[in-house]
Amino acid sequence: MKIFVDFDGVICKSEGIPTKRLIWNDREPVKDALDAINFLIKVGHEITIFTSNPEPEKVKEWLENNHFPKLPVTDRKSPAHAYILKWAVRFSNWEDIVDSKISKKESDLKKKWIGKLPKLSDAEWGYMGGLIDGEGSFNIGKNGQGRFYLRIMVANQHIKELEWLKDKFGGAVNSVKKENHFPVSYWSKSGISLKLILEKLISLNCLRMKKNQAELAMEFLSLNRYNGRKKSKLSEVKMEQLREGIMCLNKYGIWFRESITIDDRAIRFTNWQDIRRYFG
Repeated sequence: MKIFVDFDGVICKSEGIPTKRLIWNDREPVKDALDAINFLIKVGHEITIFTSNPEPEKVKEWLENNHFPKLPVTDRKSPAHAYILKWAVRFSNWEDIVDSKISKKESDLKKKWIGKLPKLSDAEWGYMGGLIDGEGSFNIGKNGQGRFYLRIMVANQHIKELEWLKDKFGGAVNSVKKENHFPVSYWSKSGISLKLILEKLISLNCLRMKKNQAELAMEFLSLNRYNGRKKSKLSEVKMEQLREGIMCLNKYGIWFRESITIDDRAIRFTNWQDIRRYFG
């Protein structure tokens, strides 16, 4: 069987930044990648490495330096029996790709949860934007049921500022005391009710440092479903990608969105153990 394997994020750790963008020769292989590639070759599969890097020779050099067998490397996706990709949806029906139409009941429930904005002056909105830019963070996580959620946090030693955020926007204020450190408090808020807040902050140009994170957060909220509605597989992958995007912006201040492949031969990579079981 001819198998194309994505280089970024499947063979080589990418952390949301394709290898063509930064110096990456010191990056580590993805866990179990070497053993899995050797296994696939051993059981008779023909492996080709696919990369968006415009210099395939450098990819070959990285593979050699990390003790991978000699493999063909290409930046062109030619016909194959399977494609192992970081961002992919295996097509089986259109329900996996297109979300069902939002019903009136779901729409009404969404409006109820979004709520209303507090009455603030432009200066107060600017003040909140400054708090988020300076001391805030965005995070997309998963709860115990495996559902994604968005959370904004603002940390500060002055609890009065955080109480102001709680009074105006809801959420919670908590404090943390670490040994040999000043106590730090933080305000946090989650859920669809963040939508109007972020829209307002962006429309008034109140965010500078965290504007990109806020825009990804808005996109994430638009993909959420309510009233128990199931999201399409494509929406799930998009949400996972947005999660990585925000993490990457928080860590590096930069993120490059990669395309999501939809193909009946596509296999979305999560870990090499699952891939070995699939082809074993």
